[in-house]
Amino acid sequence: MDTEKTLRRPGFVFVEIYVEDPAYYVRIFRDALRFEVVRDEGTFVELRSERGLVILNAFEDADAGHPFEHYRRERRRGVGVEIGIVTDRLEETWEAARHIEGCAVSDIVRQEWGMTDYRILTPHGYYLRVTTAAESEAEPRM
Repeated sequence: MDTEKTLRRPGFVFVEIYVEDPAYYVRIFRDALRFEVVRDEGTFVELRSERGLVILNAFEDADAGHPFEHYRRERRRGVGVEIGIVTDRLEETWEAARHIEGCAVSDIVRQEWGMTDYRILTPHGYYLRVTTAAESEAEPRM
C-alpha cells in the first residue's frame, strides 16, 4: 500500500513546525517518539509515523508575503498550541525523551479523563503531549 496516498486523504492532518534547529527536533520526533525520517534536506525534514506527518522547516527570515514575514516583530501570536501524539510505547518514548538535553519532560500521569500521558516542553516553547489511546478507542494488541 502506498503510504503517501494512505496518509494524505481528506481529513488527514499534518503539522509543519518552523524551528531554528531542525536537527534538534529530529532527535525528539525520531529518537524519542519513533517517527521515521523520510526526507532530510537539512533545513527541511519530513517525518512519518503510521498515521501522521510532521514537517520541520528551518525558520530564518521569511520571504516577503509569507504569513510569518513579520512573526518575530509581532506582539500578537497564538496563545499556545499543544501537539498531541498517541503512542502504544509510552514508557519507552518517555525514557528516550528524558535524555534529550534542554527538554523539560513531565512524569507519566494517568489523567482523570482516562488517558495516560507525559508532556514535553522544548527550550523554544513547543508543547508536546505524548499519550496513550483512550481505553475505549485502543486497538486490540496481537
